[in-house]
Amino acid sequence: IQDPRNANKIIAVIQAKDMAVVTSGDYQRYFTRDGIRYHHILNPLTGKPTQEVISTTIMAPSATDADVLSTTLFVLGPQAGLEFIEQFSNTDAVFIDKQKKITLSPEMYQQIKFTESSGYRVIRK
Repeated sequence: IQDPRNANKIIAVIQAKDMAVVTSGDYQRYFTRDGIRYHHILNPLTGKPTQEVISTTIMAPSATDADVLSTTLFVLGPQAGLEFIEQFSNTDAVFIDKQKKITLSPEMYQQIKFTESSGYRVIRK
């Protein structure tokens, strides 16, 4: 998982076999205006870019499912996202928020290895 605020750093590696891993983030397609980052992932309720999460990574059996879920969970945020993802078997998530907090789905703790601290901290739910 790339550091969402430093393209030259990797903050974690996910061990996956016969699984798809997809990340959605606010750091590839964006612009900044008046100190606000505007990116391409919009909240359908407000029509504005979501602001709580900066990166969501999904591991799922299907690349299509992982892609759809990474964007959906990015908008939902960690709390609602973790509740939502419980509906899907063999599917796990990593959320990184603006405060550099990392939230993992319970099974992801066994799949992930952190490489650098970079000021991020894991929050156990």
